Amino acid sequence: MAYIDQFNVKGVASGIGAFIVLYLLYTFLINSLIGTVSIIEKIQPIITFGGYLVWLASGYFAAFFSKKAGILNGAITGVLTPIIMVMYMVIGFGSLEGIQETVKSHGLYWLFTGFILCGIGGLMWDIQKRLIKK
Repeated sequence: MAYIDQFNVKGVASGIGAFIVLYLLYTFLINSLIGTVSIIEKIQPIITFGGYLVWLASGYFAAFFSKKAGILNGAITGVLTPIIMVMYMVIGFGSLEGIQETVKSHGLYWLFTGFILCGIGGLMWDIQKRLIKK
């Protein structure tokens, strides 16, 4: 229970803010690169890796700004990131029927991936903090 006391709202809010900015940049970049369907198939691994980097960086920022319990604050940030993704879909597409189907098919994947990758991002900050002592 002592670990949960290290939850920091400022850190999680910073991680969510970083996710919003990075995810928007990521989607704009991907949309500008994709011209035809044939290109999507060729760069799919790069697109996927870029999305994972967005989650890792968000967890890292959450840990950095919380200054403690990087894994916890990063993982909590990761649990909240699917909400941001759904909000982006509502703004971008507006059709609730398509969004509901997408969330049903990908929602748990986003939740678990965000939890794990943002937690790993927070762990990376914890490790860096321990290796680079001032």
